[in-house]
Amino acid sequence: MVTSERAGDLPVSIPNSPAKEEPTNDPDQRGTVGTLTGKPHALTEIKNRIATGIARGLELEGRFVARNPVWVIFLSLVFAVGGALLLWFKFHQEVDGDQLYTPKNAQSFVDRKYVEDLYGFPPVQNRVMVTAAEGQDPNLLSSQAAAKSNLLDLMELHQAIEECAAEYDGERITYGKVCFRPVKGGPCKTESILDAWNNSRAALLADDDVLATINSDISTQYGIPVNKDFVMGGTKKTADGKINAAQVFLIAVDLKYELQEINGETVDPRARAWDFKLVSIVRQLWSSSTMQGFVSNYRAVDQESNKAIKSDIKILTIGYGLIVAYTHVVLFRNSPVHIKSQLAIFSVFSVLFSIVTSFGLAVLIVPFNPVVQTLPFLLLGLGVDDTFVIVGAYSKSNKAGSVEDRIGETMRHAGASIFVTSFTDLIAFCVGVYTQLPALKGFCIFAVFGILFDFLFQITFFLAFLALDSRREVRAKLGCPFFGLGSRPESSKPNQDMQSKDPKFHDAPNERNKDLAVFTDDSAKELPPLSTGLVLSGVEMEGGNKEMQTKEKSLPKIEKKGMGRGKIFGRGQFDEDKPSFTTRMIGEWLPRVSLHPLGSMGVLSIELMLVAAAIYGCTNVYMDFRYRDWFTPEGSWLKESFLVESKYYAGNQVSFSIYTKEPVDGVSYFDHQNELLALGEALRMEPHVAPIPRIETWYEEFLEWLPESPHVHDLAYGLPPNSTSFVQWTREFLTSASGRAYYANVKFNGDFSSIVSSRIDGFTKDVINGAYAINLVDGIRNTAKLAAPSLQAIGYHYTFLFYDGYKVITRETLWNVIMAGTAVLVITLVLLADYVAALCVVGMVALTDVVLFGLTFNTVTSVNIVLAVGIAVDYSAHIAHAFMTNQGSRKQRSAKALHQIGGEVFSGACTTWLAIVIMGSATHYIFQTFFKMFFCIVVVGVWHGLVVLPVLLGYFGPKPYETV
Repeated sequence: MVTSERAGDLPVSIPNSPAKEEPTNDPDQRGTVGTLTGKPHALTEIKNRIATGIARGLELEGRFVARNPVWVIFLSLVFAVGGALLLWFKFHQEVDGDQLYTPKNAQSFVDRKYVEDLYGFPPVQNRVMVTAAEGQDPNLLSSQAAAKSNLLDLMELHQAIEECAAEYDGERITYGKVCFRPVKGGPCKTESILDAWNNSRAALLADDDVLATINSDISTQYGIPVNKDFVMGGTKKTADGKINAAQVFLIAVDLKYELQEINGETVDPRARAWDFKLVSIVRQLWSSSTMQGFVSNYRAVDQESNKAIKSDIKILTIGYGLIVAYTHVVLFRNSPVHIKSQLAIFSVFSVLFSIVTSFGLAVLIVPFNPVVQTLPFLLLGLGVDDTFVIVGAYSKSNKAGSVEDRIGETMRHAGASIFVTSFTDLIAFCVGVYTQLPALKGFCIFAVFGILFDFLFQITFFLAFLALDSRREVRAKLGCPFFGLGSRPESSKPNQDMQSKDPKFHDAPNERNKDLAVFTDDSAKELPPLSTGLVLSGVEMEGGNKEMQTKEKSLPKIEKKGMGRGKIFGRGQFDEDKPSFTTRMIGEWLPRVSLHPLGSMGVLSIELMLVAAAIYGCTNVYMDFRYRDWFTPEGSWLKESFLVESKYYAGNQVSFSIYTKEPVDGVSYFDHQNELLALGEALRMEPHVAPIPRIETWYEEFLEWLPESPHVHDLAYGLPPNSTSFVQWTREFLTSASGRAYYANVKFNGDFSSIVSSRIDGFTKDVINGAYAINLVDGIRNTAKLAAPSLQAIGYHYTFLFYDGYKVITRETLWNVIMAGTAVLVITLVLLADYVAALCVVGMVALTDVVLFGLTFNTVTSVNIVLAVGIAVDYSAHIAHAFMTNQGSRKQRSAKALHQIGGEVFSGACTTWLAIVIMGSATHYIFQTFFKMFFCIVVVGVWHGLVVLPVLLGYFGPKPYETV
């Protein structure tokens, strides 16, 4: 066994490697000769030019930073402050779910504009539900006495609702100011079993048989029959159909909303303030010895969701502390000279600056949204990952060189590596900018800026502190106390006479060490210089000099036998050439197992089983996005209310309305009465419409009113004789006792000579999942269109905006993943310059995404699946690039690749995982989903990048880069 060691690199063991490798018939060795002659492949030539340009440019950038670290830090701070000012003054956000999860060209947006322009915002229904308290008889009608007592408590609650008042912006908001009145000046619309006594406590007290009254015909204040299965849940009936048991009393309270845009949220602040007061009354102020109250309001989902996000964000900041602590541990060296843990805080600050700057620019293009809340934790993981790569390359640079030379060499290797991964990530997210889903588009725009500035601040701000620390390191080697921060003792300065006689100190001008002006005294300039020869991927760059490289090897390393070899803790000398724990674990121990013939077979067997399980999971994938259930945090009052509603009613019921427009043929509603009649009948037959409460239409009630109206003798076959009579009698009906409940359901033109629109209200059945929601919307729309084609009937409700978004989630996710994968393939093909290597990298990314495809499709998971493309490529691209730049047999090159950069990749993966692990304690669905999926992305990505890919490259890997 021999050891291959390049200048500045850690030694890598190559089993049974001869001094000079020759072509062999061994299939594992074939095509891997270290130096090849002849004309290079065109793709390799292109790659060499690109890689040489990138490496040379980044080396020059590194040298500039090393010469001017203070100025670079100052300019970085100025840029970050500029970004912070932009973020402060231009920040705006979008938190409305309909604006985030629905394509802008969705049909529901067109329908909403029509509805709100003509009808205003539809009334919002609060459902106040009362059930038996814990330990009490669940039957609220168990006896006459119990029923009357419970109904009196319910009456007290109803009175408290009517008297409920809230404060907003100095205004007293009473129930009367926010309630919905079907008729202007009429009573507020409510519905409950208390309508049996006209909401009168005195009438209830005077009733000796409340059960009989409950089973009588009951109407609301507007004369509409009360649906007893709606106002009472969990009912049971006797053999003759009489109700003798109920587990829930319900009070339906309809409110009018006057919406306005406030900080990215479309709300009615006055109605919302009253809503919160209502919840306080029902949940806290109202009391009953036998019952407990709940409030259900779909519009409150956004409010509770945003409240949960803000609460979770405070907890998630703990993740930053975990990252700082872990980075300190990884960068710690038990030596006052080589310790680097102090750089952890500057790494984190560089990430924070990148977040502030990128967000400041991104808000100029798109508003901030809740999904972007998770991005800072991702950027923190990626940024610290870059730190590990930079510090790892610095530790392997030529230690006899000056600060400028070492920083330049660091950027030549590490800068090129993180450039490849950052650029690939950036391109992957650029593809997502063209999605139809606003939340995903916004996230990708923020991510593009975030990754760009994460990279820029790492190679400027953080690198400047690394350069300053390198100067500290030089001083520490010369014996300066306090880790090199103190003044250098006179006794440790080199003998000037000896120095003048040593020719090694005259091989290069001292001007090359001018970068030691900060953190060093003049004696530091006596350090020997480093050669200018540059080598990248087997390509020697211009400026190299073999003679100087030969001299370089003979230059003394001050730290070897000089000062600064002691330890901070413990006795003995610190061995700076000893690999870190992660390098030993991934670069030495892992290959012994994974690259062993038996180990490789085991790895491939596990991978086949994993892929088989993932493919099976793909066959069970379905689209689902239950906004109400998932975005309502666990433990909130609203979640408890939804659970009660789902238990005793039709689950996640959604109210909806059918709107008819002006006839397309230019005639009047009088000529299309058949369609008005057919519409109600068709809706009751529609399989997605709930039978309870029953669909009641204004036109059917109008037909029932006509025989009892003053116009009974003027009817023609039971109908108005002409269009004028039809319109006039309809207006009379809507102001009568029988029709005033429908007053707001019919719209007339300016002079009331014709009807321009009408509305029919109903409820859907339980919306069990996203696929059902899509079918529901399509079914209701098609039913309305077929029943009333001439009246251009449409179906609409606020929730239909979300359901329209469901339609494109699967298609958009697959499209974005395919496009991102294609972009990654093109970039890796150019940068790796090998078809096999590029396909291997993309193959690992694809397998990572396939595992994730076993999850449910929705907007939140779509973001993660697209993210997986960018994250997973980091783990594989580093290894593939290192494999291509090493010589030897395929398995030797796989082992060298793991030793060269595997430790840094693993540390970076751990950092990314730590950045999101705290999300496991979050309550909001977005953070919980990110935690589950990112845990999977990191684990599966590391498995494919550090275990599976080296095994595959060990069998099928391409030739190394040719030396030009």
